[in-house]
Amino acid sequence: MLLTIACSIVTVAVLMSLFGFLSSYLIAMVGQQAIFDIRNELYQHVQSLDLAFFDRQRTGDLMSRLTNDVGMLQQLITTGMLQLITDSLTFLAIATYMLFFNWKLTVLLLLTFPIMIIFTRVFGTKIREAFRKVQESVSEVSNHLQDSLSNIRLIKQ
Repeated sequence: MLLTIACSIVTVAVLMSLFGFLSSYLIAMVGQQAIFDIRNELYQHVQSLDLAFFDRQRTGDLMSRLTNDVGMLQQLITTGMLQLITDSLTFLAIATYMLFFNWKLTVLLLLTFPIMIIFTRVFGTKIREAFRKVQESVSEVSNHLQDSLSNIRLIKQ
């Protein structure tokens, strides 16, 4: 009996690892293809803009936005989606088990979710403000670098 249980545990561990790898690989592949398409569409869009647009916008702002926003989308699509699905399934499994085991305690615990959602929204607003400031700083550095390189090229001529 002990040998059967040990083999079952090893088999389940191997299958979980295999399915984890396959799901990560497939989501990463789909995410990379989506990001590739987004980058190509952004490139085509930027190429179609008139020169007046580039006179109005600073180069650093454009570069910062393009690279950071696409990077955030890539992170959301590849790791964020997998994490969201995994966490949702884990939550449902644990909540179902808890309801079966002790439904009163589970209901009491689930009543705290609105409070957690409120705190998450407040914290999320502060994080977005901080990220916006970081993106503006990166934009300023990119602008300064672009201006410096343009001035160096102008002086050398």
